[in-house]
Amino acid sequence: MKGAKLNDKMIRKIIRWKEKGFETSRIAKKVGVTPRRVQQIWKEYRETGEIPKIKRRGRKPKKISKEEIDLVLKAVEEYKGTSAVHLEKYIESKHNIHIPHNRIYTILKEFDLIQKGKKKKKELDENLRFSLLACYASEKPKRFSASKPNEMWQMDSKIVDVDGVRYNLLLIIDDHSRFILHAGIYEEATTDVVISALEECFEKHGTPKKILTDNGTQFVPARGGISRFQKFLMEREILHIKTSIRHPQTIGKVERINREVEYRLDKFN
Repeated sequence: MKGAKLNDKMIRKIIRWKEKGFETSRIAKKVGVTPRRVQQIWKEYRETGEIPKIKRRGRKPKKISKEEIDLVLKAVEEYKGTSAVHLEKYIESKHNIHIPHNRIYTILKEFDLIQKGKKKKKELDENLRFSLLACYASEKPKRFSASKPNEMWQMDSKIVDVDGVRYNLLLIIDDHSRFILHAGIYEEATTDVVISALEECFEKHGTPKKILTDNGTQFVPARGGISRFQKFLMEREILHIKTSIRHPQTIGKVERINREVEYRLDKFN
């Protein structure tokens, strides 16, 4: 597939694979483009919330109307947030008008309503810390759990939206105590990121007997065999338990915390 020309279908595949945690170089090889091109597509998608389209000659973008601008600015005041993705949903539900979030993002950018760069990331990390403290404080022991600490850990990765930019939230919790062992915001939740997070946890808290995850490509190979993540666990004599594809709710504890954090980050937006 080397030298293949990109089309809309291939771009959607690139986005889907990136969201599943595939490494950039692997995707580039599969679709026959450079890693730099894959990164460009992913960056545009994360910034606009819209799947990039192949530019075609003779097609002029529809001009943003004054009505759209007024409605978006009004929604910002009502919603108290500047996430293009969330504003799109809010405007559609509240005003019954659909404005694509890439157009909303353009308006927000024009009126300097987008927070960018390291300052935003620093604020996000700080808000995540307080969100997790609140989640941990509200978590109570449930009926179904491991019998003691470090018997089993749960891991989950979730895409969260912050001002129209997509990040990956990675959480690791102890199944018995619900103690949050690790929480991080990453541009990509790759296998390298997951392994690095676990190594940090092992150093601080010791190693568990078992680790429970879903079937994400960071954890499980897409086409059978043994993944790098699974080899990493086997070398440390840690049993990898996967959720059933039909019953992903098995990792409900960590997913509940993920949802709560997403809700709080949404408020932060």
